[in-house]
Amino acid sequence: MPRGQDKENQVPASVNPPPSALELARRQILGKRKERDDTAENSGDEDGNEQETSPENRMSDRLVGYGRHFGRTVHTFCDFHTLIREGQNRVNELTLRGIGPEHMSPSERRDQEIFNQLMHIVPGLEDRLWGECSSDDKKHIADLLRKGAKGARSDDMKGVKGALVDWITPPNGVLRPPLVRNTKNGRGFHHEETGKYLCPTDYDWTDANIKRKLRTGELLPNGDQWPLFLFLSLKYNQDDPWEGFMRGLLLVQAFKFVFTSPSSVDGEARATRSGNAAIHGMKRVTAASLVYIATLVRHALSSSAALTTNDSVMQNEGFFQSLLSFLEDPQEKDELDDLLKWWDGMIFPGQTPVGRRRVPETSALANLQKRRRRILQMKS
Repeated sequence: MPRGQDKENQVPASVNPPPSALELARRQILGKRKERDDTAENSGDEDGNEQETSPENRMSDRLVGYGRHFGRTVHTFCDFHTLIREGQNRVNELTLRGIGPEHMSPSERRDQEIFNQLMHIVPGLEDRLWGECSSDDKKHIADLLRKGAKGARSDDMKGVKGALVDWITPPNGVLRPPLVRNTKNGRGFHHEETGKYLCPTDYDWTDANIKRKLRTGELLPNGDQWPLFLFLSLKYNQDDPWEGFMRGLLLVQAFKFVFTSPSSVDGEARATRSGNAAIHGMKRVTAASLVYIATLVRHALSSSAALTTNDSVMQNEGFFQSLLSFLEDPQEKDELDDLLKWWDGMIFPGQTPVGRRRVPETSALANLQKRRRRILQMKS
């Protein structure tokens, strides 16, 4: 056969071999994932700073950026080393045994869902972890993700801490005593305004004795005692606890500040750079992002210096876990769905599908929908 005639039968070098049965099973367990690195962070960091860096440094910067987004929208206090190690081990075990996630315990399924979300947020991470990735490589990846989550928490806390002073100042009034934007001195239960927002629902802030005990530390709320600022207009309905729950004004203001832009808090965004939500293609509010913002606001109202996991007074991680576990409880699904629809309309109004909005009964759309339903009824 002349040279060159067998080229039609040759497989191009760029064609990847089909995935093996184990790979297909693994991908089914991991679910949806990003196939390519197409976020805006490829051209710079979240502050819009573009720098000439090596490919290795660019990859590290991207992992830090994905860690920031993961911390804001999935789990801010995540132990990435444990998450990656145990998540990969669980997937390998399920794949080898040929069984699905339904065979795991509830806590294992929850941890696996967090791991799957990490695989979805970070393009190519699955291939890296199951490719030629040493223990040191995995540790490096986890360190970069942790750096991102911790950095986002620190940056967001710094911004919210200052802006909150404006948010809680009465209209056309002043705070007495005044609060300094860049320090936590005088906040918490020691100040009338911050104490009013921080007071747990099971205490009466107007009771002088309760107020005194909260200020002296005789009463020390734990992470399961949620503050009033979570509720719309600071009103907690004991007979219907879901009324106004997670709809407090401070939550809305802080969410816009972190995810869209500081200028969007008071109206239309005037920022010249993309906000964090736009950078990562975020078009829906998640339960974890709400809890993240609630954790920031709670700490910004307090007098504690730093947002850490080992603060025995604020119990930041305990509060985060308590609130997130409740919202993600399957028995609360209907209420959570309604809550997230409300939030999507507040934060991403242009992204809300028609089916998730209330269509006015007198509109042309409503009449067209009625017509379609009548036709379907006649045909059935």
